[in-house]
Amino acid sequence: MHRSGTSALTRVLNLAGLRLPEKMMAANQDNPLGYWESVEVVNFNNALLSRLGRHWADPTPLDKDLKQRLTEDDIDSAMRVLAVAASGTEGSRSPLVIKDPRCSWLMPLWSEASRRLGHKPVCLLAYRHPEDVYRSLHARERMTREHAVDLWLSYVLEAELGTRGQSRMLVRFDSLLSNWRGVLEEIRDKTGVLDSEGIASGEARIDAFLDTNHRHHATGEDQVPAADYGNTGLIHAAYELLQRTSQGVDEEAFDRVRDQWLAYWQKRNPGAGGSDIVFSLPGWHAEQSALC
Repeated sequence: MHRSGTSALTRVLNLAGLRLPEKMMAANQDNPLGYWESVEVVNFNNALLSRLGRHWADPTPLDKDLKQRLTEDDIDSAMRVLAVAASGTEGSRSPLVIKDPRCSWLMPLWSEASRRLGHKPVCLLAYRHPEDVYRSLHARERMTREHAVDLWLSYVLEAELGTRGQSRMLVRFDSLLSNWRGVLEEIRDKTGVLDSEGIASGEARIDAFLDTNHRHHATGEDQVPAADYGNTGLIHAAYELLQRTSQGVDEEAFDRVRDQWLAYWQKRNPGAGGSDIVFSLPGWHAEQSALC
């Protein structure tokens, strides 16, 4: 999910020895340390979501038949995007890091494109307390709490579902800030995409990069979001499941939350297609969404 520490995690992985795409989005006032996102990947995801009748800030659940709606042209295009993202780094043996929160919704496509290119994706899912995500989104674009937590839940559930059957690990943003060495060692041990030499060589730069002064919103674990929206129970359930993944992901429990979420959303926003909730965002940001 956006504002969940994905940028920090990506840069830390890079400093620990993994390679980044050749052409990345520029830093701005919202992420002064950089987004570390491939321009080609973000533009492609935005265009595809638009074709599917979605916007990155629309929490409407994607149709269950997403795989059937993806075309061979979509897969071929994604393969070309991956090739472009890796251009200029072909000589490196290190894994390539692709980061864009929109991939949470589009993993069936990216997984298939990677498979056809002969790659085996490792999925690292960054998560953060939903109240902190809301506060960050509210500060950035005046997003309401209800909109923000709906969006958080939609991304979390789609990311969990879309990465099943693949090597994956959940990474809590606060853990990355407080104990990045422990997080990277766990990634090394569980996925094999990092090695001890890379982690050690990047230590000084990672320490300098991970400055907690850049974290402006921090909710204690004993705090819960204010109960002023209809899906509070689902938010709590999903966040609790994220925190209980050290022994493995409880997919059946996630399925139960997802079924309840779909029923809740259908009551709130009946019918097919996207929601007009995105039009509550400031016009500037809606126009500049491909750059965020």
